[in-house]
Amino acid sequence: MVVAGVFLTTVFLSGCLEVLHYVGSSPNGDVDVRVRMTFQKAPFSLAGAMMDGDSDEMFFSEEFGEIDQEFLSQLPAATEASVLTVNTPYEFGFDAEFSYPGGVTRGTADDAPFALVRTSAGFEIAIPGGNDDSGDDEMAQAFLMSNKYRIVISRSVLPSIREAELVARTETIEIDPIVLADVVILEFPIYYWIASGGDLRVVIR
Repeated sequence: MVVAGVFLTTVFLSGCLEVLHYVGSSPNGDVDVRVRMTFQKAPFSLAGAMMDGDSDEMFFSEEFGEIDQEFLSQLPAATEASVLTVNTPYEFGFDAEFSYPGGVTRGTADDAPFALVRTSAGFEIAIPGGNDDSGDDEMAQAFLMSNKYRIVISRSVLPSIREAELVARTETIEIDPIVLADVVILEFPIYYWIASGGDLRVVIR
């Protein structure tokens, strides 16, 4: 997915992008996924006012109104998703929920983006990534390395975990799992998602 436009630099320099990605299960056994992506409003409100004086609502609608549609375009055609706009005094973005029937299945992660898929080596989560060229921007990298993409996985679908790693464009990064009573949290710098040049994969064993 492309987090693009004239104001991409503002995202970099303000460190204002957050992603929360949840994978769990419903009572009927389906795999439930929720992805919430938000920007802090303050830096963009200032940028919009400096450029053309648009109101906040017009500015966010014009600059980011298509992001949720870009996200939905990455899901399989038959997937039914509920997408709500997040628009508070402090943040703007979207909150998407969708399910894959049949529980955690065996196959390739590409068959069920953002969900947990069983593979011969363990589990994988495919995260469709950006194709932005900011990977070569040292300033952008420095700021985005401090912001996290957080995946929260219910232990109802992942009862145990030994190790995890992020397979990115040019490297593989070890992820230190945070294991709690009911969930496992995997987090990594959001930089790798923004500048992935393609899909990311989280490999779980």
